[in-house]
Amino acid sequence: MADHSLRSFVGKVRRFWLTSFRPRYVKEQLARREGACKNCGRCCELTFRCLFLTKERMCSIYGLVRPSNCTAFPIDERDLKDVDGQCGFSFGQSLARAPEALPLPPPADPEPPQVLAE
Repeated sequence: MADHSLRSFVGKVRRFWLTSFRPRYVKEQLARREGACKNCGRCCELTFRCLFLTKERMCSIYGLVRPSNCTAFPIDERDLKDVDGQCGFSFGQSLARAPEALPLPPPADPEPPQVLAE
């Protein structure tokens, strides 16, 4: 339990730091994110219960003004570990992160055969 609480706390601090100081990384990771929020409220109870989470486990400010680390959750695969993988989001490969997915350049035209003078 203590390990999970410590991991949750470190994750919360990491997400705040990333959304505040590494917005480019966050944007790249969110481009890889697939799926949708299941409205389960698990991410709203990491480290402490969010004050905007209702008894029905719904966000009372969803769609209004939410902190950037809430709208960005999960930022990457590490965040999925914080909720034990119980999230509607997953992470696929992006072209920038998966060079093997990039189309191959067309083959170069072979040099025309040289004709030898007799």
